[in-house]
Amino acid sequence: MKKTFRKLLIYGTVLAVCGCRGAGQRETWEKEFADPSDIYRPQPFWHINGTLTTEGIRKQLSDAIQGDGFGGVAILPLNPGGMWGNQGICPGTTPVYLSEGYFNRYRDILECSAEQGAQVILYDDVDFPSGTAGGKLGEQFPQYTRKRLCKTEEEAIGPKNVKIAVPLRDSFMGAAAMNTLTLERIDLGEFVTDSTLEWQVPEGTWKIMSFAMENHVDNHVDYMEPRLSKSS
Repeated sequence: MKKTFRKLLIYGTVLAVCGCRGAGQRETWEKEFADPSDIYRPQPFWHINGTLTTEGIRKQLSDAIQGDGFGGVAILPLNPGGMWGNQGICPGTTPVYLSEGYFNRYRDILECSAEQGAQVILYDDVDFPSGTAGGKLGEQFPQYTRKRLCKTEEEAIGPKNVKIAVPLRDSFMGAAAMNTLTLERIDLGEFVTDSTLEWQVPEGTWKIMSFAMENHVDNHVDYMEPRLSKSS
C-alpha cells in the first residue's frame, strides 16, 4: 500500500511538471515514471533522535534512498521532551544537539547523501515554532528573544479622582484614556509616578489603559529585533 501510494505521488508530480510538454512526450513521461529523477521524488522530514552513530545513519539513509526511493531527506532533530512534552516519547539526540559530536554525525548525513546522489534539505530546527535553537537562544541571548506589549485597562465614570496601580513590568511604555462614547483620547503619561496613575476623570465614561513591555517572553527569536536583521 505504501509503495503504491508513493508511485501515485511521483506519477502525479511528473504529470504536473510535464503536462505542458504536449501529448508527444508520452514516452518521456513513461521513462520518468519508471525511474524518476530526484526532483520528482519526495523528500520527507527525518525526525532524528536517540543515539546517532555513523553506521546507523548510513543504514537509515540507504534504506530511505535505495530501498524506498526517496530523493533525499529534510533533517529535523528533536529535543528531549520538546514539543511532545514527555522524555519517554522523545529522548532527544546523543550526541547533544549542536555539540561537536552532533556536527560530526551531521557530516555523516551530508557525506552519505552525496555518495548516493541524494539531496539534504537544511531544516535543522528543534521543535516548533522555529527560532529557539533548542533553547540555547534564550539561555545565551535573552535580549534577542520575543517581547510582548502588555495592556491593563479599567473603566471609570467621571467626574472623579482615580488612583490606579500601573504594572511597569520591564519597561513602561505609556498610558491613555479614551471616552467610550466620543472616542476622544487623552495621553496620561505625565500622570504616572512610579507605579501609580493618578488622574482627575472628566465627565463621561472613560476607558483608562496602561501599556508596558515584557522582555524575554519565551525562548523564541524576536523577528522584529533590528540588530538581528543586519549582516555581521
